[in-house]
Amino acid sequence: GLISSFVIMFFLLHAVMIRYNFSMFSCKELGAERPFLLRDTSINCWTDEHKLWTFGIALPGILVWGVGLPILAGTFMYNQRDQLKEPTM
Repeated sequence: GLISSFVIMFFLLHAVMIRYNFSMFSCKELGAERPFLLRDTSINCWTDEHKLWTFGIALPGILVWGVGLPILAGTFMYNQRDQLKEPTM
């Protein structure tokens, strides 16, 4: 039912959100200039703007999506373990 739909949506979104947030840390030097963000080569890495995005949005996103929500989902399933074991028709 509804819980199954939420679990499926969570796992689909989880991988996308983690990949997107980690991509904010993926930089590469192009020539002798400063490193550029691979996701958008118009952005210089480790400038004040890039640091704002990485530490203000990407890092909290990794903590929420990569750590917090899996712990929350695991805790919910652990608390509901008796109902999860019962077969329903």
